[in-house]
Amino acid sequence: MELTQLKQFAKIAELGSISEAAEQLYISQPALSTMIKKLEAELGITLFERTRNKITLNQAGGLALRHAQGILAQEEKMKTELRGFSRREHIFKVGFCDPGPMWYAVPKFALMFPELELQPKLYQPAQNTAELLQSGQFDLLITAAMIEDNRLICQPFIADRLLLSIESNATLPSAETVSLKDIALSELALFYVDGAFWRQQTAYYQEIGKTTKITRFNDFFLFQQYLKDSHAATVSTDIVQHYRTDSGNRHFIPITDPEANIDYHFAYLPEQQARLQPLMQWLEFCRAEIKNG
Repeated sequence: MELTQLKQFAKIAELGSISEAAEQLYISQPALSTMIKKLEAELGITLFERTRNKITLNQAGGLALRHAQGILAQEEKMKTELRGFSRREHIFKVGFCDPGPMWYAVPKFALMFPELELQPKLYQPAQNTAELLQSGQFDLLITAAMIEDNRLICQPFIADRLLLSIESNATLPSAETVSLKDIALSELALFYVDGAFWRQQTAYYQEIGKTTKITRFNDFFLFQQYLKDSHAATVSTDIVQHYRTDSGNRHFIPITDPEANIDYHFAYLPEQQARLQPLMQWLEFCRAEIKNG
């Protein structure tokens, strides 16, 4: 007995006509009649009452139809679940502790693997990393620190640092690096994006704000316009340099204060390592690009 036979049997039962069923199934009436005879012979029982212009299920046929419908429903369920499984195998859910690495890295994944789907999302680092991975909420997490947990693998990703961004015609510090704690700027304009790196700098900017006027922006376009109009100093980062251009002809000076540096890592479950190979290639590409400037 084959699924095709059950589908044809169910269609005949539905329409009550071999000719109409043959038309909808795109097969000949003799072939369909032969199939019914073979099915009845295989089951050892007659399934239909036949009249000159109509064919109807008998009691045994009704029982057979219920079983056939159950089998066909299970077939559809199996196909749906397998299609979903196949689709999930092509979807990767990645959590980021900061928007900077996300804005930098995500577009590169689409270029490297156009046939795969990346679902990026910001998460709060205070959440339990292993639980986020074990629950299936994420396949991989970009973290703000090394995670010591024997349930997962955690490896270095990329390091980022703040850069003082000032216009080239401004008075520059004489050194190749600078500490914002040791210089007084007339104003520092900041584009606020919540994340682990920004929260690391909260007390830092409070201290700097004692000697420097700090203007914060939540809207990037207003921030960019303000830089253009005011010529204020701002901060960028090594990562941000890859996707953002500040207005004007600017000079970028590395900031050496401890709060101005962060080391990102990535964490995943050991049992997912083989499946996550596209992510490993993507992260390695990003890491090499940042390292090489």
